[in-house]
Amino acid sequence: MCEQVRTIRRCTTCQQYKSEIIRNINCDKVSIYKLGLCRNGMSYRNVTEPIECIECHTKRVREVEAERRRRWLAAWPEAEPEVENEKKDEDREEKEDDGASVATDDMTVNSEESWNVV
Repeated sequence: MCEQVRTIRRCTTCQQYKSEIIRNINCDKVSIYKLGLCRNGMSYRNVTEPIECIECHTKRVREVEAERRRRWLAAWPEAEPEVENEKKDEDREEKEDDGASVATDDMTVNSEESWNVV
């Protein structure tokens, strides 16, 4: 018996139909060009395939990341401000450096020191 399988993809979150795939399966008695012309006839079958669409997946990932971040900050409230303070300190150190620096293989030398070499 020849068979036609109709696969319907449906998002499990938003319950919308996303795509439909029709697949024809012929029996051993006939070729694909004579599909359904054998004496047993044709059978039709509908299959629903649960999927997660791109929009729902993106939304779920964002919610999980937000929840993870909220729990992290609830458990360690002081952890993130220290990181921000370290970044500010590094910015201040970079601003305090005056003069261009010349890179060498051994070390970095300020331009003022490089002229005073004996």
